[in-house]
Amino acid sequence: MKKLLLLPLFCLLLFGCDKDTIEPTEDELKEFIVKEKWLVSSYNVFYYDKDGQLIREIDEISDWKYDFSDDSLRISSVKDDFSVTHAYSFSTKENKKIITLTHKSGSYSIYKVNQVADSEMVWEQDSQKDVGEIEYYDTTIGKTATRVVAKITIKKL
Repeated sequence: MKKLLLLPLFCLLLFGCDKDTIEPTEDELKEFIVKEKWLVSSYNVFYYDKDGQLIREIDEISDWKYDFSDDSLRISSVKDDFSVTHAYSFSTKENKKIITLTHKSGSYSIYKVNQVADSEMVWEQDSQKDVGEIEYYDTTIGKTATRVVAKITIKKL
């Protein structure tokens, strides 16, 4: 009889806690990124037409290092001495973590933090469909898209 009473408790402990599905809080995410150095391992850009069809994909190999402090992000080139610093902040929208990078000029970029793992993060920036046409170049020919999605994979150094 004791074994029957312990079975539901064992099942709850075994199947009830899935640590992989827990979303970090904004403070936990900030603490996680600040204590590490990061390298952008891939940068993918996807262009879509007005019907939502993928019309072009660009895969770029990046050489950018990301170094977070408590209130800023220093992005520097691996190849030379170029660097730029942005303020950053986290927020939550529709149950997704958002990171906003703000340059000294006031310009900013907003990324959805799609994945956070022990050794990498994946950010995504999606132009809204209502921005109209976006011009891009396919070799030397100018073309237009109605939506552009950039996906950045950032790995620990």
